[in-house]
Amino acid sequence: MSNDINKMDFKQLRNEVQYLRDELAIFKRKYEDIIYNLDNDNFSSKLIREKNDMKTEIEVNAEGIKTKVSNEEFESTKTQLANQITSEVKNVNDTLSSRITQTANSIESTVKSVVDDVYIKDKLGNEYLTDATFRSNLQQDSYGIYATVESNYETKANANSNYGSLIGSISNVSVKANGISSRVADIEGGEFNGYTLFEQTASKFSFTGNVEISGSAIVGGIITGAALQNATGTTQIVLGHETGSTVGDMLLNRIDSAGNEQTIFSVIDNWQSIDLVGMGSTFLTATGTVAKPKGTWDFEGAKVEGFEVSATAVFG
Repeated sequence: MSNDINKMDFKQLRNEVQYLRDELAIFKRKYEDIIYNLDNDNFSSKLIREKNDMKTEIEVNAEGIKTKVSNEEFESTKTQLANQITSEVKNVNDTLSSRITQTANSIESTVKSVVDDVYIKDKLGNEYLTDATFRSNLQQDSYGIYATVESNYETKANANSNYGSLIGSISNVSVKANGISSRVADIEGGEFNGYTLFEQTASKFSFTGNVEISGSAIVGGIITGAALQNATGTTQIVLGHETGSTVGDMLLNRIDSAGNEQTIFSVIDNWQSIDLVGMGSTFLTATGTVAKPKGTWDFEGAKVEGFEVSATAVFG
């Protein structure tokens, strides 16, 4: 049978048309089956491209999109979900990294670095070898901003140090509509070992811990406190020593090396009079118009002039 349509008779043409119609029906049925069965399972959810030391990956599924770009030194990733976006850049050794996480109501960022073989000084001023981790963290939501900066030092094996196995320091700052607070603390053995705290509101400043004020003077206003102490901690002035009392007492104390206080002089407010007390004994009571000596007064070596001796006075 000739394949040349111009040389076919009617019967051959009819057979050829029927054959083509059957082939078309088969192709149409196969095409419809493919389209009907076509869904996400027929496609790869991950796309990868590589060249030299560079590699890019994109992964897509119903939950979200994840991308990753890397080379021999660094890699960056980004994950996007319906309720959260996270981005991170780090080196392959994970000693340097930064991370940002964003949701509808907050943003958080963290930067971290790990440094090997750092020399720091212990409590006696001796240097020793450690590994150090430094980290800063910033959190923000509609209520405020919170920042943390910390350093941690891990003692190397066989290092001669007066510190525990893990030491460091940490600073926190909180900023809200109704106030600001900040804290700086030392860390020893993984625990807080002393700290200072500053808080500010619309009505006051508040300090906790050892407070050192530099300057020649404090000018204006009222300084409120229970006690004033010298720099060495051996002398102390206490005002209003009775808790809740409204009297104007004042005590002068000395403090021994064990921290024990001894009152060596005091002014005791009795409302209608005051007592002057030395070494625990009252030696003078005064009302403002009358002063009454108490105890034994020794005038040896003194020159007393200008007063009349009362008939009730007794001289020993």
